[in-house]
Amino acid sequence: MRLLSTNRTVESLRNRTDEDLFLKKLAQWREEAAQLKQLNLDIGRVRLVTVDQVAIEPTKAEKPRKALILALGLVLGGMLGLFVALVRGMLRRLTPR
Repeated sequence: MRLLSTNRTVESLRNRTDEDLFLKKLAQWREEAAQLKQLNLDIGRVRLVTVDQVAIEPTKAEKPRKALILALGLVLGGMLGLFVALVRGMLRRLTPR
């Protein structure tokens, strides 16, 4: 069965008279290929990067701000503790004894 279908495909390809179905865009592709081949591009003259400013070495090292981290930790920890205390208080009132 497989051989029969292959033979039919080969036979239909041999009997075709119009090649335009297979070559619709061939002329366009050949024209584009010819245009691309005519391009003379010198890679040495192409500038990929432009430098706006020269890099400057920092005057002091960047350090973590210990005071800011400590203050944020205290504030957020206090808020979390207050939230937990409020939730526990509400749960004690809702549960029957």
